[in-house]
Amino acid sequence: MAASTTSTLTSKIGFQIITDNANESSFINNTTTLTAGTGASQANYGVYNQTEIAASDTLYLDFQALTKPILDAETTINFVTVKAIGVFNEESVYGRDVAVQATGNGLTDIFNGGTGNILVKPQGVYQHFDTISGITITAGNSDLQLVNLSATGVTVSYSVVGITG
Repeated sequence: MAASTTSTLTSKIGFQIITDNANESSFINNTTTLTAGTGASQANYGVYNQTEIAASDTLYLDFQALTKPILDAETTINFVTVKAIGVFNEESVYGRDVAVQATGNGLTDIFNGGTGNILVKPQGVYQHFDTISGITITAGNSDLQLVNLSATGVTVSYSVVGITG
């Protein structure tokens, strides 16, 4: 029996206020499932990694050669289309910010052609979903940088879902 791959992308933010006089809540809750394949609303692979970025250093994510840890080894994944990217700043101390940027051969599509410089604060998340068509990865549109803006190391985790080539 062949394996079937699905990718479930979830984004949720909301609040709940309960007082003696009121009960109010509101949520934006989106879940999208990509079926196995290489077309619209499909994906065939994902990469998750958790890593530390040294003080004032930059982690370069090259989607044409993205490192994926598997057990005690690493393999290189070549995405031709990216459907979703998530970056989580795992730090909990004020000032340990991480910038998400797309310079050089940057993946500028996630910033509408710009270079980004989105700050991900401690315990913050940056997500980009393009689940139907995805972002085409080319030599000039393949890199994303995670820049540690603090004087100490920071731990980040990232997840990428897309189509490999």
